Amino acid sequence: MKGQFCRETIDKSLAEAGIDFERLDIQELWKQISILEQKLNVQYLRMDFGIPGLPPPDAAINAHLEALSDRKIVSRYPPSEGVTELKVETAEFLNLFLGIQLEPEWCLPTCGSTEAAFIAQAISGRRYKERRQILHLEPGYPPIKAQTQLLGLESCAVDLYACRGRQLIDVIQSHINEGHLAAISWSSPNNPTSMVLSEEELRDIGMLCEWNDVIAIEDAAYLGMIKGGRSSGLRQWNSISQYTDNFFLLLSASKMFSYAGERIGMLVSSAALMGRDYEAMDEFFGCKNVGRAIKRTIFNLTAGAPHTAQYAIARVLKAINQGQYDFVKILGEYGNRARAVRDILLRNGFYGVYEPIHEESEGGFYLTFGFPGLTAAQLLKELLYHGITVLPLSVFGSRHEGGVRACVGLLEQEDMPCFEHRISEFSKSRVACPARLMQ
Repeated sequence: MKGQFCRETIDKSLAEAGIDFERLDIQELWKQISILEQKLNVQYLRMDFGIPGLPPPDAAINAHLEALSDRKIVSRYPPSEGVTELKVETAEFLNLFLGIQLEPEWCLPTCGSTEAAFIAQAISGRRYKERRQILHLEPGYPPIKAQTQLLGLESCAVDLYACRGRQLIDVIQSHINEGHLAAISWSSPNNPTSMVLSEEELRDIGMLCEWNDVIAIEDAAYLGMIKGGRSSGLRQWNSISQYTDNFFLLLSASKMFSYAGERIGMLVSSAALMGRDYEAMDEFFGCKNVGRAIKRTIFNLTAGAPHTAQYAIARVLKAINQGQYDFVKILGEYGNRARAVRDILLRNGFYGVYEPIHEESEGGFYLTFGFPGLTAAQLLKELLYHGITVLPLSVFGSRHEGGVRACVGLLEQEDMPCFEHRISEFSKSRVACPARLMQ
């Protein structure tokens, strides 16, 4: 017989573990949720994890196995600059979907987009002695800011919740005017909100980067998960790479192709930026050239990405480029889940915090929402009592006190009735005893 989500047991377990919802350590929370599942004999709807929930492409698995069976590949180090097939197919993929023409040489495999982000920040922040500042457009992926600190660079941030359009451009301009800005970093589609910057915002940011030699670092790990942008042949999305040569584009197979366990991503840029020299870089990288410094850094960090994963993703990209695999249609399942979750939340009194929960949204991998009268910490804990796990937006740098993030990756369509029941029970308890939820 299934157990119950006992408030007393949950409170006791969290207290004994020292969980502080106002200053949350998400790894500690994850551990305690797993403990609670065993202790209570229950199963939470895990919407706190940003984990893909779709099967990887058969083409990737087949190519991976073929590479494993080749003993020459297994016993040899991969080329740190990447295997030719992957570099060529990546350049073609970006041409088809973003409308940009890049040289395969500057499509460099990394061990996930997190490594790519580290390298992009390291290069950006060492081009000028007086420019050590990275502007983060938040909320965003927490490890990126941790990398900024680890690299000895300075962080500054602007919350996109109430700063869009002309106001956003003016804020960026003000940071540039101070003379310390090296780069602007953001994810698009965004983690945790699934929102994207508009074409006008990207155009203006691109112009600022061109005029002031600031680097735009765009984490496109969730590319394909939001409909929209422009259409020309295959579906195309807006990207900063369309408006400036001063960019680093970060790609990942983790969410796009459900290949998270193999840690394979790409660091991509223009030949113009990769060919540039900066005197200040010599002290940190032992060379002045951007492209050379990046290649050295990839080798020094990981000596390249695994052969097998590179061949796997090269095969998938080739199938996409040849029109044999519609990854956008596959990823559309996440949008279906997000819309179902959004509708359930809105029917039960929740409100959206960032754009994608609104009715016109096409859905995404993440949703952000709140409940009237509750802080993020209170909402997180109350949802735990009802078998649902989320994360507060404060973890991602958001200034919104009442918002939480939920991921639909592990929430399958057959889970929706259970989700709706638990949300309905939460909503009923809020109406029946609103005072308790404020404790």
